[in-house]
Amino acid sequence: MFRVCHYQPGKEQSLSFSEQLPGQWPPPADQQVWIDVGLADQDERQLLLQLGIDPLVVEDIQHPRKPPKLEYHADYTFVLLRGLDAQTDSRTLKTIQIAFLMGDNWLITCHRGRSRSVEETWQQLQGYQQPLQALQQARAVMQRIQDRYVPMLMELESRLGEVEEDLAEHADDRLLTELTGYKTRLRRLKRTFTYHERIFSQWREDVEEELGQTERSLLRLYETAERLHSLASLYYDWVGDLSEGYLSLSSHRLNNIMKVLTVITAIFVPLSFLAGLYGMNFDNIPELHHPYGYFILLGVMVAVVTCQLWWFRRSRWL
Repeated sequence: MFRVCHYQPGKEQSLSFSEQLPGQWPPPADQQVWIDVGLADQDERQLLLQLGIDPLVVEDIQHPRKPPKLEYHADYTFVLLRGLDAQTDSRTLKTIQIAFLMGDNWLITCHRGRSRSVEETWQQLQGYQQPLQALQQARAVMQRIQDRYVPMLMELESRLGEVEEDLAEHADDRLLTELTGYKTRLRRLKRTFTYHERIFSQWREDVEEELGQTERSLLRLYETAERLHSLASLYYDWVGDLSEGYLSLSSHRLNNIMKVLTVITAIFVPLSFLAGLYGMNFDNIPELHHPYGYFILLGVMVAVVTCQLWWFRRSRWL
């Protein structure tokens, strides 16, 4: 399906919502149109080509793993972003591709799946019945796309703090598995935010060069993208430090266990030697028939163990 928001000044109901394309495309200069598209591939392609969109741009829009990008065409600007899925959270990161085609007075958005950022902006238009400014609404959707990442990252920060405390008290493989999952998701977010930051930086510079002044909405988009990229990089490094800390703690515990086992083995080696020596079946073993031979051997064993423990502690091995 697709839906159309059409602003025609001078009419009693200047802002209308329908599922029919405007009678004239591109719309007259005094009108504003926003077309939100969520169709299957073939229907979407047919509609976009009908609206005069370049076939190569349509291919980029329909490519499931196309990286975010910014392109200028003769009649419109093409921006491809990656936003959060409607049901995603910090533990189940799912993203969708959202394409923006922006003319002088028209906007086309394309997305596969429900986008909360588009929905909220669309509902706001319906609620306030304010004059539609296509470019302004495009930037509003882009800002909402980025703003949705912020609480998810804040939630992740809180969870990483809890994981850090758990590692100090009782580290286990469950925490390492969780950290590995966070590291994978943050790597994907870093890549996405890097693209977004470059897009908004380039777009802001191009508009500033054209107009001779800074567009506040573009500056805000760029600053948000820069902040998200910094946070994702910071948390990625934090997760890496926590993973390394877990491995260091595990290695330390293993070393302590091996040290104890080595000490036990070192203690029992001479005892096993003595027991094996006097366990041989020869008649002429010294003290073999001594009435206190058994107790003498036990005393020697105790003395050997005592000397070993004293030496281990003196050498700080225990």
